[in-house]
Amino acid sequence: MKLLNEILGTKYPIIQGGMANIATGEFAAACSNAGALGLIGSGGMDADTLRENIRRCRALTDKPFGVNIMLMHPQADEFAKIVVEEGVKLVTTGAGNPGKYMAAWKAAGITVIPVQTKDFQWTTSMNYSTNKNELLSLSNDQFVSSGYSDQGSTGEPLQTTTHRIQEGQPIGNFWGYKSIDIDENGHWIIEGADGSPKPISQLQPTDKQIIGNGLPKHYLNWNNTLNWKNFDFNMTMRGAFGFDILNMPRLQYESPVMLSRGNVLNAAFDTKYGKVPLAADQELQYGSYYIEKGNYWKIDNVTLGYTFKFNSWIKRLRIYGTISNLATITGYSGIDPEVSISGLAPGVDNKNRYPSTRTYTLGISVKF
Repeated sequence: MKLLNEILGTKYPIIQGGMANIATGEFAAACSNAGALGLIGSGGMDADTLRENIRRCRALTDKPFGVNIMLMHPQADEFAKIVVEEGVKLVTTGAGNPGKYMAAWKAAGITVIPVQTKDFQWTTSMNYSTNKNELLSLSNDQFVSSGYSDQGSTGEPLQTTTHRIQEGQPIGNFWGYKSIDIDENGHWIIEGADGSPKPISQLQPTDKQIIGNGLPKHYLNWNNTLNWKNFDFNMTMRGAFGFDILNMPRLQYESPVMLSRGNVLNAAFDTKYGKVPLAADQELQYGSYYIEKGNYWKIDNVTLGYTFKFNSWIKRLRIYGTISNLATITGYSGIDPEVSISGLAPGVDNKNRYPSTRTYTLGISVKF
């Protein structure tokens, strides 16, 4: 559990009040240089004056500072844009709900303290990032390629590649057969190169196509710290969105044919596409049926603490409890959607993977 000054990046756990007509850029810089968090009070300013004060403050200190925005101010909407444009990293608000600004502020990596009273304080920060890539070339003036390279592997017994990197395409594309149905005898039906259905027994390498991508397009994390009197509460959450996972345990252990090598999952005998189960003689095939959406939201860490304060040789004693890896919200059917995204074959849930653990911690912190 971080202390307030650790969250703010200041020497002392002190936030200077955002006093209108008093807390100028120079005033905030002086407070920040003294070790507190200096705040520019925008209440008595217009948009140009606020921008000028932010720049003056930055010229006078290299320490953290912020801006206080009174949401009833007639130029609050413009102030909300200015703090983003000027790269301010902390905003406090009052006299209203900052909800409509949060998306823009979180994208800019701004920490927001929207609620603060004598006994209660809520500090929240959000960070968002997005990923987009394209392979421009696999050739140069010395080496000429075919324009693509197959990567990754399903491992034994199937032994086939899982991804293709190709000029003009993003890294992370799954490359395989598109499963579209199952016939009355329990054999896969795939989409052929011409877009028409065909039995899996007639597959050709040219029938393979892009069937997903293992790299997340969006990342979001949201951290919240609440303090009420001597209680403190912290919750850390994060998620990844817009990507697919190759569920290797399902691919291998949901096939009845694998009974000849050991155990299979109960789901091996479930119907596919709501029709019939896979046939006992349907060999393993790498198809899109085993590609799943990987979107997830995780509650990584929750901590609750209480601090006793003394006027003796012990200045402070804090007891706390922490749960790590508390919960995962996802539609993915595997044990954990947070799979490896490194290398040229991202997004594969390995069949030999060990589950993530949940840990419980009780602790005491003493300051003398």
